[in-house]
Amino acid sequence: MVTRHQLQQGSPEWHELRANRITASNAYTLLTKGVKSAVNGAGGESGAGFWAQRGHILEEEAIEIYEAVFNTEVGRIGFITNSDFPHCGYSPDGFDDIPLEVKCFKAEKHLASIKELPTEVVCQVQFGMMISEADRAIVILYNPDIEDSDLCFKTIELERDERLIANFKKKLEALKDVRED
Repeated sequence: MVTRHQLQQGSPEWHELRANRITASNAYTLLTKGVKSAVNGAGGESGAGFWAQRGHILEEEAIEIYEAVFNTEVGRIGFITNSDFPHCGYSPDGFDDIPLEVKCFKAEKHLASIKELPTEVVCQVQFGMMISEADRAIVILYNPDIEDSDLCFKTIELERDERLIANFKKKLEALKDVRED
């Protein structure tokens, strides 16, 4: 069963709920380094760098543009859990019937991402689809420093990749061993 927890991302309650869980932010780490490295609290995420802080600031602006372009209202969900994956979770940046993930990269990475999303982003979004049981998701790429209005805001829709999700599930089987340690 999927549960959408309505709480503020970054709040003490949000940090408490995601503590000692594997979150979508660490999905790539799960695949490349294993369960122990991917569990939040194992040194997986800092989020304190300049570009991460900038991304959080621009995220709201990107969502507002998305709402205007697609004439919709984006819902905010603090955290999603799924009883099939009790030690995992996902914090989407928004929800418009499907998960939305906003990325506000520096110009070079932004332009490269329009052509091909970074593997880390694909893993994050696919893990989020696994947790939320969504069939598709939208990645919003936004960089207001890019002067070409056709390139500064882009949306990319991803469909569920069952092969990648099967790899996540296989890696998550190791959670039993971690939890018993």
